[in-house]
Amino acid sequence: MDTYTQYKLTRADESVDIYDDPVWTIMVPAPVDGQGLRADFWFNIVPQSAVGKDGNDFWHNLIGSDQGNGDNRLEAGLAYKVNGADNAFCQPANDGATFYKITIDMMDYKMTVEPLSYGQFIYVPGNHQNWSPEHAAALRSPNFDGYYEGYSYLNGDFKFTKARNWDAEYNFNDFTTFSDGLSQGGGSNINMATPAFYQIKANVLDGSLTCTPTSWGVVGPAQVGVNEPWNNDTDMTYDKENECWTVTMALNDDKFKFRANDSWDINVGGSVDELVQDGGDLNIPEAGTYTIKLYLTRSTKEQYYCTIERIQ
Repeated sequence: MDTYTQYKLTRADESVDIYDDPVWTIMVPAPVDGQGLRADFWFNIVPQSAVGKDGNDFWHNLIGSDQGNGDNRLEAGLAYKVNGADNAFCQPANDGATFYKITIDMMDYKMTVEPLSYGQFIYVPGNHQNWSPEHAAALRSPNFDGYYEGYSYLNGDFKFTKARNWDAEYNFNDFTTFSDGLSQGGGSNINMATPAFYQIKANVLDGSLTCTPTSWGVVGPAQVGVNEPWNNDTDMTYDKENECWTVTMALNDDKFKFRANDSWDINVGGSVDELVQDGGDLNIPEAGTYTIKLYLTRSTKEQYYCTIERIQ
């Protein structure tokens, strides 16, 4: 029996009637073989009502190409499998994609495939860290779609590399719109006039680059003696040498999170080993004095994380 992997397509707003929004999308990783090499990407579409059914009930509900098996068009019509004939789509292994964005319109009965070849990370070498991509902060594109986000201290000229080397880069010429404070530096560099620790959003697909200065703090009832502890922070200090925000403070056995600029627009929580935007509360198990360090640059790990050390 053939093996296959199921991926669920979703709509932008599942609460909207399907006749008002018949468009479904999904991001699918490009397949690899047992040796880690790209393989051809074969797929059909199955209605949710048919998922899990056995035998003919399942296979007769497959939706595929309206032009037969092996269709590699990026825009194609859809058709149900007829009389047992195969009509799977196939994107070739040599197209260079690392991800595919598949969109289907069940009203027009059409499908589009967008091969994406963006890497998961880009890196931020510059004047702020002696132009070393090997140790630079990393921005991540979780959907491999060219939209990268992360944090780095910036001070003067910088650019982005596609790997931890100088083989390929994104620079000033790859962007068309810039947030306040950004300008062209020397040559093709980007320049940040005001030194600070920035949240960076780099969209190399539409050419937009936004850098927002951030200062971080601890917020929540774990703070000792703070009124309205979810509205007031204990400020942290940036340690440039170790690329982390740090504070030593008395803490209750209670909850806390990290947020930037005394606002909830930018905040992280979840677990100490993997912090995410809008993540859940963290917990202090026992009252005492702690040193907390918050690492957001991804220069040594792929995740945002923190350390919490009790010192008394």
